[in-house]
Amino acid sequence: MTKQLDTLLDPYRDAAANRDAAAITGDEGAIKICSAWNKIPVQWKKAAGKAPANVTACWLWLWEGCSYDLKKLAAAAQLSERKTLKALRACVIARLLYPDGTISTAAEHAIDTRPTKRAPGRPPKEKT
Repeated sequence: MTKQLDTLLDPYRDAAANRDAAAITGDEGAIKICSAWNKIPVQWKKAAGKAPANVTACWLWLWEGCSYDLKKLAAAAQLSERKTLKALRACVIARLLYPDGTISTAAEHAIDTRPTKRAPGRPPKEKT
């Protein structure tokens, strides 16, 4: 990505250390989107005009310049396009995904700590 985009994303990355992923805890679709986001090609081109001073407006402005293939994201996340779009919006609003194709530390933590699925009626594996 560009140096300009890195500079614009720095405040959001700094704030990510103080965020948690409560917005997606228990939302398997959102966690799948976070897992898939850095596996697809994402491009960013500066949106029209100057970056707004307001943090929320700037966040939306940054995402206006982001382009990605929804079909590829849906396939990588193993979700329908409709569910992908819904989960993607939740992740963007929660600032868990960045328009440069990376994810926040909170999203990484949500992915790492999600419960693993096991067959019904099977006890968890014992640690040896």
